Amino acid sequence: MSMPEYLAWVEYATVEPFGSYFDDLRAGQVAAAIYNVNRDPEKVPDPFKAGEFAAWNALHRRDVAPPDPILLDSPEAQSEAIMRAMGISL
Repeated sequence: MSMPEYLAWVEYATVEPFGSYFDDLRAGQVAAAIYNVNRDPEKVPDPFKAGEFAAWNALHRRDVAPPDPILLDSPEAQSEAIMRAMGISL
């Protein structure tokens, strides 16, 4: 796949997310809706979120904060790190 084609897919995914991660979140939305309609607001004051119903999601626990982003000083180094994380050889 060429870089322009890859970037086109990345752009498309921002408009219409796809893949198993988003499928799991969509299923979690259904589960959260069912749980929220039937929960006791006095026992569980905060509504459930879709991510809480995905076992793979480390953020499903209410006491876990999302990790801080890794920010590098150089924009070039930041871009290289992102490309490496995505498996794109430089």
